[in-house]
This record gives sequence, C-alpha cells and structure tokens, in this order.
Amino acid sequence: MSTFGDNLKKARLAKGITQQELAKAAEVKQEAISQYENGARIPTPEIIKKIAKKIEVDVKDLTEEKGNDFGKTILMRKIKGLSGNSLEQLSNYADYLKSQQK
Repeated sequence: MSTFGDNLKKARLAKGITQQELAKAAEVKQEAISQYENGARIPTPEIIKKIAKKIEVDVKDLTEEKGNDFGKTILMRKIKGLSGNSLEQLSNYADYLKSQQK
C-alpha cells in the first residue's frame, strides 16, 4: 500500500533532494521529514504545500494513498482525545451532513 510517507520519499529522491534541504524549504526540522516519511507523523496542510512546491509535485501526488483516505487519517488524528460529549456532537453533525447530501 502506498502511503503519504512512501509518496514523499519517492518524490524527494526522484528530485535528488535531501531531507535537510526539504526541511529547510518546509521550515521544519530534518527529523520531522524523516518522521513524515516513516509514517510516525503527518504534516499540516500548510507544510504539505511547502513540501510539494519544493519537490515540484502536486499536493495530490503526495496525499493520495492507495487503499487509504488521507483526509480520513488527518480527521481521525484531530478527533483523538475529544471528550465523550464532543464526540457525540461530532457524530450528530456527521449524521446531519450525510442527510444533506441526499
């Protein structure tokens, strides 16, 4: 399965860019780039845009994951740690949004 980290590393290496060079362009530490590539961390949308610009690829080339939905991965990380009440409100809102799509 191709993941964001796999896509990032492949694109970075194809351009001959080091993790350090990419980190400087994205305004993060080299360790963060390493963590993005090995799946330990997911960058913010702003950082993804900076990365894509530096390695001259479309954001979708990095974020489209085969067998997985990157947007859902980010959403799951955002809701981690919400209180039970907040999760219930979020669930109700999701139900509302689904009903509006019909």
